[in-house]
Parts: sequence; structure tokens; C-alpha cells
Amino acid sequence: MSQNFLDAANQGKNDWWRYLLGVFFVVFSYWYIGSLTSGIFATILFLVSSAVNGNEVSSLPSEFQNQLELYLQASQTRYFVIYSIPVFCASLAIFLTINWLHKRKIQTLISADSSLNFQRLISGFIVWLMILIAFTGVDYLIQPQVYSWTFDLAQWLPLFPLVLVLTPIQTSAEEFLYRGYLLQGLGLLSRQRVVLIIVTSLLFMLPHLSNPEMQRGEIWVALQYFSWGVFFSALTLKDNRLELSLGAHAANNIFAFLFVNTKDSVITTPAVLTINDPGDPKVGLVFFWLMIAIFYYFFFGRRKQTR
Repeated sequence: MSQNFLDAANQGKNDWWRYLLGVFFVVFSYWYIGSLTSGIFATILFLVSSAVNGNEVSSLPSEFQNQLELYLQASQTRYFVIYSIPVFCASLAIFLTINWLHKRKIQTLISADSSLNFQRLISGFIVWLMILIAFTGVDYLIQPQVYSWTFDLAQWLPLFPLVLVLTPIQTSAEEFLYRGYLLQGLGLLSRQRVVLIIVTSLLFMLPHLSNPEMQRGEIWVALQYFSWGVFFSALTLKDNRLELSLGAHAANNIFAFLFVNTKDSVITTPAVLTINDPGDPKVGLVFFWLMIAIFYYFFFGRRKQTR
């Protein structure tokens, strides 16, 4: 019988202060080191581009900032890369925290025995992608007027490989932090799964409250982010490992960045289609619950029938 996912926290050093310091280090690396690094990188790119093209750079801080913002907005691919830098910093911080601070393998955030079930990861990716395609297709047939064709081949082609590489890093960092590190760490305090799911889902929801899509309806959109957390945490605890969450999360974001994005997304991309009006967030929440119910049933609901 495989080891319990929560038992991975018993490996290495698991003092409470290590978790407190670890969370602080990851957050600091994302918000401060990541923001500083992305700012420096963006400035260097802007200065080099201006020098090559012979463009004049303002010496006034306010005007320089405006020029820099216009430069970044001129290319959604460039903006996507700059936006991803803080995630790299957070990913590195998670790796250092687990290896140096807790003295255990990073793979223990995936499973207690440090194994990786690649087939499970791909299955989670494909099944969630298929559900997304099916629901989006039906929605497009019902209300095509809310969709706009925004495909730009010149920008989409260079974005495609970047999304395939950078997006799994971004989603994996979130899964390692919330469904790996925090879920296992809190498991040292309580084995009540409902409590663990609620707490980690609230923590997952909080940083997303500043996203522009909150304007659709604060309570309902916040509840959807909370539901995402519940979905991923429940998957992880039910499957006793992280691969399904890793796969589904990556599929969701890749699909949004490349194929169907929303006009009010925190990262706008030259996706094939853009939803101009996401509609009633309450309705969207109900359909999301239906989607995760289908996903959950596909992997766990059929077991009784096959025994």
C-alpha cells in the first residue's frame, strides 16, 4: 500500500518555524525578488531595443515609466515572459525551502515515496482539456456573440512554445506550494481533511482577489477561486498524490492563454478566441462545479462499477 500523501511532512525536518520561514521566503521571493528581477530585465530589454532602433529614452522617471509600459504592452509575448519571472523566483524558493530548510526531496511534494506517475499527470491534463473544449464548444454554439476572433499568427506562433514551457512551471509552483507544501505542513496539525481543504483553499483564493476579473462580482468570483482550491486539494488527498492537480491546472491555463482567453484576464494573450462578456458569474460557477464533478467522476466515480 502506498504511503499517505500527508506523511511526507514527517520526512526531513518539520519544525513549525521552518514552515513559517519557508512560506515567508516563497512569498518574499515572488513579490519582491521576482518583481525587482522582472523590472530590471524589462528595463534592460527596453534600453537595448531603444538603442538598436535609435529611439530616444526620456531622462524623466515618470516619462521613462510610461515609455517602458508602452514597450511591454506592444508585445503580448514579451509581457508574458516578464510576467513569468516572479514565478521562476517562487519556484526556486520552493526548491530551496524543501531541500535546504526541510532537508527532504522536492519530489515528496508530489508523493510520499518521491515517485512521479507521469501517466497520471498526462491523464489529468487530457481529461480536463477535453472537458474545457466540450463546454467551450457548447457555449460558443449557444452564444457566439460573446466571442471575438483575436487570433494573430505573428504573435501567437512565438507565444505558443513559451506558453507550453512557462505555464506548467507557473501552475506547478502553485500546486507545489498550496497542495504540496502547505497541505502537507498543515497535516502535521490536523488530519481532518475537510479542515485542510478549506484552509488551503482560502489561502489559494486570497492572492487571486486582486485579479481584474473580480469586477464581474467579487463574492462569486472569489467563490470560484475557492472552488478551484477545493477541487485541487480534494483531488490530491483522494488520489494520494499530486499529478492529477498538476495536469489539470496546467491544461486549464494553457487552454486560456492559447485558445480561449477573457477580455478581463490578468494576462491578455493573442488567443484564438477572446470572451468579451463572461456573463453572470453565478452561472459560470455552476458550470464550473459541473465540470469538476465530471472530472472527479471520471477518475474516481467509476471504480465501484469496475470492481
